[in-house]
Amino acid sequence: MKIVIKYDNFEELGYILSNPDYLSMNGRNYGWLCGYENEKLCYIIPFVEKKKWIFRYMQVQSSTIILNGSKQSEKEFLNLAIDKLRQIGKIDFISQPKTNAVFDIYPDNAIYCNFGSYIVDLSINEEELFRNIHMKHRNVIKRAIANGVVIKFGYEVFDDAYDTILDTLYRNNMSMIDKNKLLEFISTNRKSCLIGCSYLDDIPQSAAIILYDNYKGYYFWGGTSENVSLGANNLLHWEIIKKLKSLGVQYYDFVGARIHTNNDRLLGIQRFKSRFGALLQYGYLWKYPIKRWKFDLFNMLYNFKMGKKDIIDEEKNNINI
Repeated sequence: MKIVIKYDNFEELGYILSNPDYLSMNGRNYGWLCGYENEKLCYIIPFVEKKKWIFRYMQVQSSTIILNGSKQSEKEFLNLAIDKLRQIGKIDFISQPKTNAVFDIYPDNAIYCNFGSYIVDLSINEEELFRNIHMKHRNVIKRAIANGVVIKFGYEVFDDAYDTILDTLYRNNMSMIDKNKLLEFISTNRKSCLIGCSYLDDIPQSAAIILYDNYKGYYFWGGTSENVSLGANNLLHWEIIKKLKSLGVQYYDFVGARIHTNNDRLLGIQRFKSRFGALLQYGYLWKYPIKRWKFDLFNMLYNFKMGKKDIIDEEKNNINI
């Protein structure tokens, strides 16, 4: 297998997570790890390169996109890609990926944790999709409709959606992607973005920004008002499910689920996701120390500055690896 690292320009593959506009939104320097067999492109991992302090590192933006290869050879591709990066010597380490990048396998000697994502199969009919939703979710969806909650989609609700999400993340000491960067991406990729907001008496209650392609819709950003009306967010996601299905999308990915956690807030979020008839896809998050001393030093500085570990190290500690 031949490994090629491509930068800046690449053929259009139809996957939103490998789209150059999406990658440039997440980092100035971006590219694709590519695996070829018999001159045929078989494997792709989109990435961004970042520089912080004295460190230069890579963050992958998606799990392996398999075009013409096999699941059985994915580990070989990952190992060879690591070897290629080590030979070039430009990258100090591969950091924890984005939480949508749930891999089926990890390279040899990687530092990894079990992770997952709740995913709704949109191939079944709408009646069955609704039946699969937990009874409590169905009940509050009906109540929200009866109470006059309205769902709106489109570019015109962007400001309300962004502000609602930003406020939610602020309450939880989390950051949000820059508004101008997101607007720039949406302006050129409107057919890949679904912006939704629930309202009661014209007051925003909950919001979601979904990026999608023909394969998956990804719930990347979402939030609720501090005093959200009962069922408003449930109704929003039910309408998102119907909307994505009507657009021909195959799956709705709620993005990210911890396998080992006792955090009540996280457990509540994951319970909310699972009750939409979503199945938990099990896999791994992984990172890789190409230059070990720099990797260890970065982790020490990061943990000190942030006051916490990354998800991989937290999950490892939760199961005492």
